[in-house]
Amino acid sequence: MRRTARLHLAVRGAAASEPAAAAMLDEIDRQRLESMTRHARAAAETGQLAVAEDECRDVLWSTTDGTLWHQLVERRAWSDERYAAWLGRLWVSALLP
Repeated sequence: MRRTARLHLAVRGAAASEPAAAAMLDEIDRQRLESMTRHARAAAETGQLAVAEDECRDVLWSTTDGTLWHQLVERRAWSDERYAAWLGRLWVSALLP
């Protein structure tokens, strides 16, 4: 997450004033959404989700763009390990019964 979060935040910052950066951000988000859609579908196929597949996809997508990592690791001095453990607990509590 460390490498991709910084890139994503830099592109997001540039997107407000640079059309090429905005297009790049749209493409990054589209690809991430496709990936999270596949993960959500696989999770739904297990029959173990407590939420609909589209909600699972949206939770995964919204928590993997680097913003949360930046806020907690870079700004609040969490370790990567603490962040990963917390994110895992968040996903379990949000997505599983």
